[in-house]
Amino acid sequence: MKISSFILILSILFRTACGQVHPELKILTIGDSNGAAAEGWPEQLKKLFPSALIINKSISGNTIGFDNLQRESLNTVKNISSYLDEAYHQTGELDFILICVGTNDTKRIFVDQQKEVPENLSNIFTQIKLYISEKNKKLPH
Repeated sequence: MKISSFILILSILFRTACGQVHPELKILTIGDSNGAAAEGWPEQLKKLFPSALIINKSISGNTIGFDNLQRESLNTVKNISSYLDEAYHQTGELDFILICVGTNDTKRIFVDQQKEVPENLSNIFTQIKLYISEKNKKLPH
């Protein structure tokens, strides 16, 4: 899928989810080099939603759940809590979390670990749900 097609789909989803373009959307983006690039997809998203606060945690080499290049900093499973902490510190809440990682997980070095990828992705989703649940428990009712 081309980046432009991806952004168009996101635009449609946001407009549908929000009923209209909400001027104060708070979005956390997590990605790899496609998101870290100067004109990557989070930057294109900023152009579509100029009033949105977009916290881009894309890092070249980032994976779903492997220590790429022997670096824990490139492992989303190990870093999702810090990404969420930073985003919530900046925004207080999030409207959307967009995760676009996985191409680095298919590197030849990880060929024998491919069965771990779905479990790693599920782990990320579980961590996000738990994190948000804990945040919501601390909010005054």
